[in-house]
Amino acid sequence: MHPDPGAFMVIALIVAVTIALTVRSRRKRTAALAAQWQAFQQH
Repeated sequence: MHPDPGAFMVIALIVAVTIALTVRSRRKRTAALAAQWQAFQQH
């Protein structure tokens, strides 16, 4: 039995969105940590 191409596209979309959100949140966290470190160094 062959998998449904539509189901494959939905799964691929979900994976892509999950990866995009993970990268975005990681970038925000990195930026926040960099700002905290810079403030600490200036203190």
